[in-house]
Amino acid sequence: MPRSQSFTRYYRARRMGGTPSAMGWESQAVLLVPRAHLRTVACHPNDQAILDTLEVS
Repeated sequence: MPRSQSFTRYYRARRMGGTPSAMGWESQAVLLVPRAHLRTVACHPNDQAILDTLEVS
């Protein structure tokens, strides 16, 4: 999703195992969030469009 100075990437996936933070600095900020809890984590106004899209799919 485009932002003012950067891009935020969202991935919809099924967790098979492992921990992203164990992969090093490039993934230390990766969050694995169950769909039911997305609105508590993705609470910035710019996140609204992706949250609305996920609710429809």
